[in-house]
Amino acid sequence: MQTERWRQVLAMFSEINPRELTAFQTGVVMAERRYGMFTPASAVRPPELPPPEEGYYMPPARGRQQLPVDITNAGRSCWLRGDTFVRSESQLFALELVTGGKGELTVKKRRYELLANDVFVLHPNEAHRYRATSLKPFEKMYVGIAVATALQRTLLERLGLLQTSHIRLDSATAHAARALITEIIRALQAAKPPARARLSALAYQLLVTIAEAYAPPPAPLALPDGVEAAMRHVLTHLTEPVRVATLASKTGYSPDHLNRVFVKYVGMRAHAWIENTKLLAASRLLNKTRLKVHEVAECLGYDNSYVFIRVFKRQTGMTPEVFRRRVWDRRRAPRADATTTATETRGRGRRA
Repeated sequence: MQTERWRQVLAMFSEINPRELTAFQTGVVMAERRYGMFTPASAVRPPELPPPEEGYYMPPARGRQQLPVDITNAGRSCWLRGDTFVRSESQLFALELVTGGKGELTVKKRRYELLANDVFVLHPNEAHRYRATSLKPFEKMYVGIAVATALQRTLLERLGLLQTSHIRLDSATAHAARALITEIIRALQAAKPPARARLSALAYQLLVTIAEAYAPPPAPLALPDGVEAAMRHVLTHLTEPVRVATLASKTGYSPDHLNRVFVKYVGMRAHAWIENTKLLAASRLLNKTRLKVHEVAECLGYDNSYVFIRVFKRQTGMTPEVFRRRVWDRRRAPRADATTTATETRGRGRRA
């Protein structure tokens, strides 16, 4: 039955060597076993629904047939709640467009909610898991794209699609992507062999359409020399009181200009950055040492411990003593649990 299925899938291509057909069929089956597994939530499926998967495959390109964008497969899915696909490793790059229902994608322990008009991207050499989560069927369309050559990988990287796993499209972009995937599926589904160049052009248009909708987070602005000099001065003088006016004189800026530059490049005024830096150092001292609160305040250049306690509580919502107690209690908790478990085990052993 499985052999007949793959023969039907490949029957659209003319002049296929039977030896190549067998090799391709075996390769796909081995890839399914090695790189992923679909697990239905239930063996019972409402008869009115389409099958879970409707996929069409393109024989792998070789030599001069390889194009900068080469489609490997495309299709549609209609999953019921709990249906799951898991890959521990993948040689695939795929774009999957959600058209209905809800799902969830997990990549490297990070989870993404999948809604209609979302695209999720499956990368090569990546472990991922995705599943249907809604009572309404989770429907999607997908296109697999080859990453066999350096040129193919470079193109995907430059489009930014190797750096993201989830893209939320607006309605117009989702409609355009859906139309392109539909055209790709129809071309693969046709009785005559699809033109590889035509499919490549459609796939490239799809990649560009989705890439244009993806806005990667902006790269952080390079810090001006004056800001870097001010930060270095604070870090090397944490044990002393540091004033904004002192920093301004060290950098050649006026205090007002220094604050404006800090807001632009760091997101806060210079005094706030100094305060946050000192409180970070304070939290580490409270966590790692047994210094008294007034000693921590002295170490960080505060005039007196009352000022330090007031600033610490304003920023963290708790006093230094409460912060230290919570951190230490958290650190001791696992040990206490382990001691209790060991004691119970020994007790059970004696009773036995």
